[in-house]
Amino acid sequence: MTGRIYGLETEFGVLPVLESPEDIAKKVPSKGFTKNGGRYYVCVSGNHPEYATPECASVRDLVKYDKTGEVIAQALSPKLELYKNNLGYRGEETFGCHENYLVKKEIFNEEKLAPLIPFLVTRQIFAGAGWVEFYSDGEMKYNLSQRAQKMTEEFSTGTSAATNRAIVHLKGEPHTTIGERLHLILGDSNMSEIATYLKVGTTSLVLDMIEDGTLEEKIRLEDPLRALRNISEDQSRRWIGRRDDGKTISAIDIQRMYLERAMEYKGVDDETDDILARWERTLDLLERKDFTALSRQVDWVAKKGLVDICANDERKVEVDKLRSIDLMYSAIDKEESLFYALQDQGCMDRIVSDEEIKEATFTPPRDTRAWCRGNLVGKRIITSIDWEEVDTKYGYVSLDDPFNQYEKKLKRVLTLHNLKRTNTFKKERG
Repeated sequence: MTGRIYGLETEFGVLPVLESPEDIAKKVPSKGFTKNGGRYYVCVSGNHPEYATPECASVRDLVKYDKTGEVIAQALSPKLELYKNNLGYRGEETFGCHENYLVKKEIFNEEKLAPLIPFLVTRQIFAGAGWVEFYSDGEMKYNLSQRAQKMTEEFSTGTSAATNRAIVHLKGEPHTTIGERLHLILGDSNMSEIATYLKVGTTSLVLDMIEDGTLEEKIRLEDPLRALRNISEDQSRRWIGRRDDGKTISAIDIQRMYLERAMEYKGVDDETDDILARWERTLDLLERKDFTALSRQVDWVAKKGLVDICANDERKVEVDKLRSIDLMYSAIDKEESLFYALQDQGCMDRIVSDEEIKEATFTPPRDTRAWCRGNLVGKRIITSIDWEEVDTKYGYVSLDDPFNQYEKKLKRVLTLHNLKRTNTFKKERG
């Protein structure tokens, strides 16, 4: 894939009552920025703790720092029960997992990004987190995506109000002058490392094609929002959508159209080849309905296996019990999480190791501007900070280019800091 910067923001579901923003701010000074270059804070709504990864230059790194966010959140909010999901207990409230992609300015408009829509609508077949929906008469339905029914527009510049949640979000808040930040809010939070890896990696490949001008818009959906919901709610798992010419097409076939064109990037680098191979294999498994193999990497399949076990073990399944299974799959506390119970038993495939995740808790990515930011946060010399700038006791540091590690600026500030500490020490020794 071409050079790109990635980021993920996770708003955690929470029990019991959330700590106040002031409580969290006391634990994480510097506006919530952490030593790994990310950020932990209370989201704009004030109802959920949120973790934003540092800027990452590879999808694998993004998976690692996304998982690190679970460790940081649990360490800083030990009194809270935190869940990496997107719906409240009964499904009314929604909270997001936001994907961020640095893209070229010339494609940051509805016309250029229109070919992205069918891909995003259908990627839930491997990226959905799954959820149990109940009706007033007690009937149950198992859906692919937690966010699908909450989207209200194809394109929008807003994220919070229920009337402007869009499949493609075009808010102009790039945090850099070298490109635009494409901010996608339709996706689910994933527990599976493979699901996150595929969700972001395949999306980046589609963006590569749009930027390179090689993706012709071969397909338009008649009603993308309806297709998004219908695919999620299709209990037959056939996932059929309707094109704008009235013909029908399956979500798998739509994904294969994108995959076929993306194969032109084979050989670019090892990560691209790995994503392409996993994408193709996942579509093959979905085509064959090999849910045993899929359960090792796709969240909605893994969770459904647990739901089915409960439903088969009891003649009359209690609604609250199934809701608890749904919720506890996404718990980030490894002692309570059903997902981590599966992972500990070797039932989930992985991208990164526990050792890498632990190290990334305190170490920023080495190949982005997060390296400079994270190292400065660790020294506690910051007077003000944001994603693209840091002001310290020893001078201002602009971090406009997310690909730049700003080694010289970091070295200058740390040299002044160390000199000040040395002089202070000498005076105290007197």
